[in-house]
Amino acid sequence: MSSKGFLNYRKSGKGDWITIWAQNSHVYMTISGLRLDTSGLPKSGSPRWRTQPRSSSRFRSRHPRVL
Repeated sequence: MSSKGFLNYRKSGKGDWITIWAQNSHVYMTISGLRLDTSGLPKSGSPRWRTQPRSSSRFRSRHPRVL
């Protein structure tokens, strides 16, 4: 699904464990406080798990209904 497709994904708001953050041009998610984000460095080819937060001011928060 494209990032734009996540704008109306499942339920709005933050989830207890998983939150998907979406805007027209990018999507990332937080899982139990860790951020999985494909933007930025490093370009090691591995998943980009990060502990530092990212501004969510231009993103809509969505979450799966059961999590």
